[in-house]
Amino acid sequence: MAINIQQIFDKVAESTIKTLQVMCKTEATQEDAYEKGVEPALPFDIAGLIGITSATARGSVGIYFQKEIYLELLTQMLGESVTKIDKTNEDAAAELMNIIFGDAKLALNQQGHNIQMAIPNVLRGGKMISPESKLQKMVVIPIKTKMGRFFLEFALNPLKDSEKIKDSKSRTLTNADRAAFFKPFVDGTIGALKVQCGIDASPGSPSAKTSSDSVSYDIAGFIGITSESLNGSYTLSFKKDVYLKLVSKMLGEEFTELPPGLEDAVAELLNIILGSAKVVLNDQQGHSIQMALPTLIYGDTIRSNTQAGKTTIVIPFYSDVGRFNVEVTMS
Repeated sequence: MAINIQQIFDKVAESTIKTLQVMCKTEATQEDAYEKGVEPALPFDIAGLIGITSATARGSVGIYFQKEIYLELLTQMLGESVTKIDKTNEDAAAELMNIIFGDAKLALNQQGHNIQMAIPNVLRGGKMISPESKLQKMVVIPIKTKMGRFFLEFALNPLKDSEKIKDSKSRTLTNADRAAFFKPFVDGTIGALKVQCGIDASPGSPSAKTSSDSVSYDIAGFIGITSESLNGSYTLSFKKDVYLKLVSKMLGEEFTELPPGLEDAVAELLNIILGSAKVVLNDQQGHSIQMALPTLIYGDTIRSNTQAGKTTIVIPFYSDVGRFNVEVTMS
């Protein structure tokens, strides 16, 4: 069927309102949607991000909370006072996101959308911003509660015929399959930085991420990965000074601050890296995976949740502009 984008907007908003009512005993209402950029982007303290793919479209959804609103929701959810967001309670944030997105997926697929959702990323840190993108249209839906408003943000594009995967089938993954899954992302990262930025980058030893406190960054791009056999995500993250040096090389102009629009360079790199990885994963490894759309976040000392039951591998890269990280998560 032709995907009805408005149905997706409405169903995710409806699932968010229902989940807050059931899990947090909080009433909420959906306000009028608008295109991102019409109103100034507000900073937030915690977010849930997820990639979405279907037979005909790909995209991403973000849920962005300011601290005061989220702490009150978490207090209602857990039945005890919560005064700060940290690694001891971030699993509750992941649970809330999983319920919202799971409920929306079930309802949408009953309508015939055949939507798959990647693994949610839950972020916390200093004041964060999700910038307006020049690469794709984004729609914002405010959700109003008695504590204040928070925001749903959607980016959703129809797939080109060349991007569609025909007759995708589930397969059982072996340990060798899972080990081989990470290499195309490493090779794609090295190749993209060499061609686009003239940077030679070398991967360090990969390690399993065990805590959100083990890695932090100032700017990152996230993209969801889905297939019938696995779900996951890819993150490319930088400290601000490293990112500015990288973009200076990429664009041939020195930058010492982050002007509006400069964040889109992360999205461009992600699309190139994952386009390269997708060819290997699908044509050579037989995964039949699809990629969502990149979500960009910048802020101060951002940390991302490591969900129980999911494997996240952190791969440090070393270059003449400094160190940055790649994280690949799969279930």
